[in-house]
Amino acid sequence: LGRTPGDSAEVLCGSGHVSRACSSWHLLLDVGSTTTDLIPLNDRGPTTSSRTDWHRLLRGELLYLGARRTPLCALLRPLPARDSVLFPAAEFFADIYDAFLILGLQPERPDYQLTADGRPATLPAARQRLARMLCADACELEEKDLVGIAQAALAEWQHRFCKVWQRSIQRFGRPPRSIVLAGEGEWLARRCLRHVGYTGSLISLAEQLGPALSQAACAFAVAWLRAQSLHSQTLTFATINACPSPTPSLPEARRQ
Repeated sequence: LGRTPGDSAEVLCGSGHVSRACSSWHLLLDVGSTTTDLIPLNDRGPTTSSRTDWHRLLRGELLYLGARRTPLCALLRPLPARDSVLFPAAEFFADIYDAFLILGLQPERPDYQLTADGRPATLPAARQRLARMLCADACELEEKDLVGIAQAALAEWQHRFCKVWQRSIQRFGRPPRSIVLAGEGEWLARRCLRHVGYTGSLISLAEQLGPALSQAACAFAVAWLRAQSLHSQTLTFATINACPSPTPSLPEARRQ
């Protein structure tokens, strides 16, 4: 579930596929569950010279924040509480999706249990997890206390995005003309872009390819490029599985 040394190569493949599809796109913004990629493009492809995540962090092309798995302890600063200031627990008691649930920004997912405590991604469970960030039970805190924690986490997420965004503006001298949105956090990307005042064109891979392929944009791009190189034909899942390859087909890969 974490990033691997090959992730940077996958990102380059994903952005290369985007640049081939439309010469006017200038930025690929992929907000995943764990990380956010900001890949600059020109008419010939990715303009980055980065080949590792370390270099992409340095250049502001990788933000290690996502739309679901980011621990709140990585975001929260000291919080005002009643007549005091509290330092939240430095422990993985809650994640950013819990904050989004509290703020009504994302739906409940009773079937999803990859949370900090293994309980479902529901509002009552999210309240309990956020309360633990202040070493409390949900019944000890008022709703405004929980909302305050969630708002603080969202504000810090947006603040860090703004910092990376500003580095891109300084690097290129102006905002990108168009932005391609990908990943399960497309909605969060739109929110952040409104926050920084971006008024250019937005292209959603979820709308173009469907939510499932948008969330797996890099993997889809690798498969698309391979299918194109071997068959010079339009990509379908049948095309991918038909490609002669020592690697497993998609259904086999899922089983493994």
